[in-house]
Amino acid sequence: MSLAHLVIRLCNSVSYRLRRRLRRTELRSTPLAAAGLDNSDTLDLLRALPAPPAVIYDLGANRGQWTLLAKSVFPSASVHAFEPLPDHCAAFSTATGSLAGVQLHVVALGEAEATLEMDLTTFSDSASFLKPTPAMAETYQVQPGRRVRIPVVRLDDWVAGKKLPRPDLIKLDLQGYELHALRGATACLQHASAVLLEVSFREFYAGQATPGTIIAFLEQAGFRLAAFSPDLPAGRRLDQADALFLRGD
Repeated sequence: MSLAHLVIRLCNSVSYRLRRRLRRTELRSTPLAAAGLDNSDTLDLLRALPAPPAVIYDLGANRGQWTLLAKSVFPSASVHAFEPLPDHCAAFSTATGSLAGVQLHVVALGEAEATLEMDLTTFSDSASFLKPTPAMAETYQVQPGRRVRIPVVRLDDWVAGKKLPRPDLIKLDLQGYELHALRGATACLQHASAVLLEVSFREFYAGQATPGTIIAFLEQAGFRLAAFSPDLPAGRRLDQADALFLRGD
C-alpha cells in the first residue's frame, strides 16, 4: 500500500471518529444517551429530512436502539416499532418503557402472510429469513444458527387491522429482507415522505436484493435516493450503507 493510500485511510479514520464524537455530544441528555447506547450512525440522515415526521415506523426494531435515536431527534413523534423476537422485544420494552408515544408490535413483516423459518444465527441481531452467506462469516464472524418458525404478515394488512396512523418515515433494518417487507407495504409507502434503510453491496444473505433493485422499486413508488451515510469509506470497497430516500417532486 502506498504512502498516499495510508494517509487517506488515516484521514478517513480520524474523520469518522470525529463525527461520532460530535454526534455523541449533540445527543447528550437525550433518551439514547440516557440508555447508555451509541447508535447515532443515521443521525445525519435524520437531520436531512425536509420536515419532522409525526409518525415513524421502525421495522426491525431490535432492542430499541434506533427508536431511541428517533425519539432523541424528534421527541414529539409517535413511533410504531416492529420486532418478532421475544428476547429483543423484552430488551426493547426495557429501553423505551419511559418514553411516551412508542408502541411495539410483536410481528414479522414480509410481502405475503405466511409462516417462515428464521435463522437466528450465532448473533441474534443478524437473524433473518434469508440464509447468511460465507461473506457474513468472513466479514462479521456470524454463522448460521438455530432456525425457528415465525408468522409473517404484510405491513399494510397489520396497519389496516390495527387502525394505525400511516407513517411519514419508514425505517427498515431487516437483514436482507427489506424488499420483501416493502412489497407488503405499498399503501404505507403512498403516505410516507421518506424511507431510511440499509443496503448491501455484497451478498451477506442468500438472495437479498441488490441496491439497484431496491432503488428501482422505491423509484417506482415515487421516491428518489437522496443521501448515503457520510461514514462511507473513501476509495475502498463498499459493504453496506444507510440510505435515505425522499419522495420526489
